[in-house]
Amino acid sequence: MLDENAQKDVDEFVKYVEHYCQLIENRDSVSTGEFIKKAAVLLPALYMGAAKLPMLWTDSDDLIDDYVTTDMAAKVSRDIDGKLGKYSSYWQVFEPYEEEGEASRGMLFDDFADIYRDLKDALETYKKGTEKDREEALWAWKFGFEHHWGDHITFALPAVHWLFVEKPFKE
Repeated sequence: MLDENAQKDVDEFVKYVEHYCQLIENRDSVSTGEFIKKAAVLLPALYMGAAKLPMLWTDSDDLIDDYVTTDMAAKVSRDIDGKLGKYSSYWQVFEPYEEEGEASRGMLFDDFADIYRDLKDALETYKKGTEKDREEALWAWKFGFEHHWGDHITFALPAVHWLFVEKPFKE
């Protein structure tokens, strides 16, 4: 059971997750510029919200169910790749503390899809409503933030920021 402040943080984070998932699921109904604008708001909100989540330990050996299938994730990637066109990839330095870190190509469409998959799978578990399901979803979100999708946010955000500020998409 969470204290009142922790529950407020969780409730706020769940709202960000729902908005992000809606953005990805409705990607074809918004312009590219609007998609980037919404992503520029949601990615930092997700990062902030996840940083405030409590780390819960679960006794369960059960993993959350895979709601987003491999085929669904591939379609999300393809659709966003098509939406972003030549802006679907960017350059990044993976190891920021290496003196001579090599730049590598990041794929924005992959960032969006991986974030979506990790968040949506846990969201569907969270929405089942049992205390056990909610604890497992919170654990998955926090673990994923620290070990997977949090990296995707931090890699994607400079590219999203550039696209948001420079507005290269003709609307």
